[in-house]
Amino acid sequence: MAALRDLLYNHDFKKVQTYIQSDNVVFHSSEEKKSSIKNKIHNAIASHFGFEVPILVKTPMGLQQIYNDCPN
Repeated sequence: MAALRDLLYNHDFKKVQTYIQSDNVVFHSSEEKKSSIKNKIHNAIASHFGFEVPILVKTPMGLQQIYNDCPN
């Protein structure tokens, strides 16, 4: 996952953290539009690694809402 972390750093994402067991990535971005972030990551991975993967972008507030909606 170091290669993915480095790739995102090189595409102007900040504080990039990868989680090996889940393939999740947490980062900061100055871009506000989730669709722009999604496309940027998708294109970077496809160009660098040579394959396409589905990308799902969630905001901190969106993740909190998912957590709040989960039953105890």
